[in-house]
Amino acid sequence: MPYWKITYLFALLLIESVCVAQSTKIHGVLPTYSGSELVFETYTDYITHESYVLGKARVGVDGRFSLEINLKSTVTSFVKTGIYQGFFILEPGKSYDIQLPEKEEKTEREKLNPFFEEIRIYIQTRLSDSTELNYRHRQLSNKISDYVGRNVADISMGRIRKQKVDSFILATEQDFPAEKNTDFYIRRKYMIGNLKSTTYIRSVDVMAKQYFLNQPILYHNEDYMKLFNQVFDKFFVFFGRSKYGSGFHDKISEDKDLGTIRKQICLNPSFANDTLIDMLILRGLYDGYYLGKYELDVVLCLLDSLGQSAKVEEQRIIANNIRDKITRLAVSYTAPGFELFNKDSQLVRLEQFKGKYVYLNFCSHRSLASQEEFVLLNELHKQYKDKLAIVSISMDEKADEFYAFMKEKDYKWTCLSIQAQPDLMNLYQVRVIPAFYLIDPYSKILLAPALSPRENFENEFHRILNNRD
Repeated sequence: MPYWKITYLFALLLIESVCVAQSTKIHGVLPTYSGSELVFETYTDYITHESYVLGKARVGVDGRFSLEINLKSTVTSFVKTGIYQGFFILEPGKSYDIQLPEKEEKTEREKLNPFFEEIRIYIQTRLSDSTELNYRHRQLSNKISDYVGRNVADISMGRIRKQKVDSFILATEQDFPAEKNTDFYIRRKYMIGNLKSTTYIRSVDVMAKQYFLNQPILYHNEDYMKLFNQVFDKFFVFFGRSKYGSGFHDKISEDKDLGTIRKQICLNPSFANDTLIDMLILRGLYDGYYLGKYELDVVLCLLDSLGQSAKVEEQRIIANNIRDKITRLAVSYTAPGFELFNKDSQLVRLEQFKGKYVYLNFCSHRSLASQEEFVLLNELHKQYKDKLAIVSISMDEKADEFYAFMKEKDYKWTCLSIQAQPDLMNLYQVRVIPAFYLIDPYSKILLAPALSPRENFENEFHRILNNRD
């Protein structure tokens, strides 16, 4: 066999051995979580923060649970439990006997508040020692946080001295030694980079050269990506104002040519690396769209080009994630689907309403505003039920109480509970309750958000029907 073939096969075997998934076990005894389902998630990427489920486990009546998942690489996992979001680092092939604080459910107001953020806490593990990755990461994070807290006034005023920060960093590296290129060494590097960026290094160019230029992009390392997002926040705004950015925004909005944008960013030697440039473009497009600087069609055109030409699979995934996120509620794009149960425990899907307009309503029967809208929805249902399907999705924890309320009022449109798909609120970007959306007969978004009945939705619906005819 030729030497090049032997070398090639050896390389393939090496890659496969590195990428083979290993079983990772998570278990514990959590008495206050008896009967609860624990859902362990991670992020597909740290730009959109789209998540996916690693595994689920039901806690037994005795408080015990156990879960095995297959991992190819180290990831940061999180689990939402009432008012908390616990997180910890999972390594392939390891076993974790975890501890959680006593379960504390959200209040009714917190559950109905779309802006409520769970308290982020470290998940602690029993029998962990000072060499364990999570233990060291937590201790280092606490030390840096304490330092920032003690010096917050000087930091916010830009008065903290570089020498003071560097002395703290030197002492910290001595207190938390690490072998070069180990996982903890890399995480320590980017946690310290975050401290430098927060305290005295304000230059994007300097941070890029020190931490990102010609260095591996660690797509699934939370500490790396946290620093990346901090340094390159609103990157296109920064670059357009720099000496290299003449006409940059026009090239994006008018030319929509990915190659031209890449070449212009490459003019700055701090970013002159193909893979890094594409990450900067992804970050810039994502921020630019939500800042309202670029139209949807411009961003989609460039995302499609980058998704096709990117050399790295992770960047293609990020491009697709951004595309999915920004078109999720865009007019004429397919509305997020749902599979929810009605009062008879029957599964109801969005596709079942094809042929009719769907007036989607996120609500709570405990909300006075929702109750007032129900009265007007009832009139709409009576008048337009042949053309308009009204679907009310209850955010209430106790679905039976919602169904009983609707039955007592004799409301006969479709009523569902969100319990089977709690992430639906995020998919529809619900920011207030009640919230309304209009979906066309082909399951495409028409209005997101739509006017409420009190805002005279009926007139708007008449206009849509007349234009259709």
